[in-house]
Amino acid sequence: NYILQVAAEFGWVGIGFILWLFVILVTSIVRAMRRNEEDIKEKWFYWGTGIGLIFFFVILQFHTYIGSYEVKYTFWMLAAFVLSPSGNPVHSSRWNTKKLISLAAVFLVLAAAGVLYKNVTGGLSLISATKKYDLKHTFGLYPDEQTPDGELFNWTVGTAGIHLKTAKQYVRIRFQAAHPDIARFPVQVRFSLLTHNLKREVPLKILTVTDSDWHEADYDLSSYTNEYNVLLIRVSRTWNPKIFLGTDDGRNLGVAVRRLRPYTGRTE
Repeated sequence: NYILQVAAEFGWVGIGFILWLFVILVTSIVRAMRRNEEDIKEKWFYWGTGIGLIFFFVILQFHTYIGSYEVKYTFWMLAAFVLSPSGNPVHSSRWNTKKLISLAAVFLVLAAAGVLYKNVTGGLSLISATKKYDLKHTFGLYPDEQTPDGELFNWTVGTAGIHLKTAKQYVRIRFQAAHPDIARFPVQVRFSLLTHNLKREVPLKILTVTDSDWHEADYDLSSYTNEYNVLLIRVSRTWNPKIFLGTDDGRNLGVAVRRLRPYTGRTE
């Protein structure tokens, strides 16, 4: 629902502005019709644009594609058609009511933008929410499984992230690519670190895997003192056990990753 989305993002002020816009559009449709009653082509044109906007008002209540660029462009194009002939003549006065309203609107837009910028970089920012609610930025992992020796591991999808809260450490990554055709078609596994308050991605290494053995990759992350880092794992291609092996497992698997281990030793 577009109205509820505006309310969630901008509050009552945003609802007020969006309803004000809808009122202006409706009155403009009526005004445009009255100004072009004698011109049949103009009349049907504004009838068409008006009906189109009415359908948009209905769609905005429950449709999932209201945020797409095509929908936005079409809506504002129809709005421009409706608003174009309905304005009042501009008076010669330097500070007429229309100019004052325009200046007030510009000021309010800039003020709202400043408030939003302060929120997204301050109290409502991702890093602030992470600290306040102890969020774990781990994603792209299937549920826990166990190796034959009882150690926990997770399968990844094409791209996965593992939250690293402990700073100043060496990390050992143990992973396995079990693609049945890996000998013929090697798999690239790309490791990188999302750091600097989750805003900067630092490449670590790209490994080409040609077998299904467990592999290890050691990295020195001691220079990244930010306690909110995410280890990103990207796989060049996934595989599906149901397609390759005929099993009931329909997941698209990247690589198997065991629990990360901090260690002290030389980096590789």
